[in-house]
Amino acid sequence: TGLPVSYITGHKEFYGYDFFVNPSVLIPKPDTEILVERAVELVIEKMDARPNQLLTVCDMCTGSGCIALAVYKTLKEVYKIADGSMPKFTLVDISSDALEVAKQNAKNLDCDVRFARSNLFDVVPGSFDLILTNPPYIPATLVDELLQDGRNEPRLALDGDVDEYGTHTKTNDGLDLIRRLIPQMKQHLAPMGTILMETGEYNAKAAASIAENYGFKTEILKDLEGLIL
Repeated sequence: TGLPVSYITGHKEFYGYDFFVNPSVLIPKPDTEILVERAVELVIEKMDARPNQLLTVCDMCTGSGCIALAVYKTLKEVYKIADGSMPKFTLVDISSDALEVAKQNAKNLDCDVRFARSNLFDVVPGSFDLILTNPPYIPATLVDELLQDGRNEPRLALDGDVDEYGTHTKTNDGLDLIRRLIPQMKQHLAPMGTILMETGEYNAKAAASIAENYGFKTEILKDLEGLIL
């Protein structure tokens, strides 16, 4: 029927960890592991620079929670960070079904994190030293094509051409949600904070330009195939 194997088995390996998945969330992709790797490096750098300060990390549009939870587990298992020194993680998604998946993964992986159901930062207080996000960024017409192959992944997690009410826009560049997200991230970013955001190879430069218009210094990383991330 075209249903992805990961949805049939309920499991997907990501960054060396086993994640529970179902059709409420995207199936974690290997390219996103680059974001996790860089996030871990940044957390360690920030902890070394401010050893007496607990860091705060937000994973916006968390889905299965794979990004934040992989970072958390790596800090605990590879870097042996003690409980009292661990950054405080907040995992956010607009989908209550997705958050249930993320909560199950946090339980399975023994991760002490908090959750918030919110339309981007609408009900998320405070500031964060590191904001991680793999938001919906695919143009609407391309989402139509992708979903024709039977992947059965949630359109909510793919389509970036939606307004704050979830209504489709006509821009068809996949960046409408990101246009709303970037200024909100700026408001919730702590001094000397960093944002890591995944986009598509077709709109990464445009996303960087949006960020630069809000005063951010940007860098575009490459994915496993050498495309921009």
